[in-house]
Amino acid sequence: MKFFKKTFARGTMFPVIAFLALFFLVGAVLGSVFASFISPKVGQELLEYSSDAVNASMCNRGDVLLSLISVTKYPLIIFLLGFTLYGFFTVPVVVGFKGFSLSFAIAAMVKIYGYQGLLTSAVLYFGTNFFTIPCIFIVSAMSFQTSKSLAATFFRKSAAPAGKQFGYLMVCAVLLIAATVFDCLFVPYLLSII
Repeated sequence: MKFFKKTFARGTMFPVIAFLALFFLVGAVLGSVFASFISPKVGQELLEYSSDAVNASMCNRGDVLLSLISVTKYPLIIFLLGFTLYGFFTVPVVVGFKGFSLSFAIAAMVKIYGYQGLLTSAVLYFGTNFFTIPCIFIVSAMSFQTSKSLAATFFRKSAAPAGKQFGYLMVCAVLLIAATVFDCLFVPYLLSII
């Protein structure tokens, strides 16, 4: 217990990110395991999802908005959980669920479609998540620390300072915009050539 108190009391985010990465990894492993039990109906839904992405050859205003919502969903949920007393417990769960859902989708496509599923899932998930996963870890570490500070204040203990969160949020905003641009411009083109 002393190890956790020392680790999370430091001003750096690295120990918190490492702690949250453990939840992401456990979720990813569980997602891969559960993907081995999928039914053909799930495979058909994955096929429909990938064909819808291929058919979206041009990005109009509605597609950009849907892409932005899709990209910012997890970071926004995690950010909002940071302002709650129970965010200290729920932020790791949401990070683990992101790992689970990402791993499940990739493993299911690979199981059903083999090499073609691997290529499709690489295009659908790698590019966007290349930008969003670092953002999710940054936001989750900040939210975890903020929620921990709120809980400590609520229970009359001394709270650690919040730190330089504005700079981290600006980095996350740039990453999310890059993920939206990639999702809207490059994913349909790459899927059409597979």
